[in-house]
Amino acid sequence: MGIDRDCDDLVTQKSVLDQKKMRINSEVEGHNKRIRELEMAKKDQVIEMNRLNVQRHTNTEKTQQLENVVYNFDKEFKQFLKKLESDSIKHENRIAELKQEKSEILKEIIESQKQILLWERKI
Repeated sequence: MGIDRDCDDLVTQKSVLDQKKMRINSEVEGHNKRIRELEMAKKDQVIEMNRLNVQRHTNTEKTQQLENVVYNFDKEFKQFLKKLESDSIKHENRIAELKQEKSEILKEIIESQKQILLWERKI
């Protein structure tokens, strides 16, 4: 009976160890599955990070181009305004000259009319 009992104990012990092995294998499979999920998530994040880096680079280039366009437009606009200001000053000066000439001509006309009146009185 001692051998049967030892044999039964060994069978029970084997059964317990088999169940423990199955639980450990199940845990290992669960961990392996989680590792695969994490690796896939990591690959997805790397792809997304690369996409975002490309987009950031593109946005940086477009921002620089836009800044250059705005700078050039601003520079051209300021030059245009300076030219308009210069033209305006020239026109104002010309208007002032013409007003002065008009005033002088009117004075001459008045003087001429006075002279005509004087001559008419003498005649």
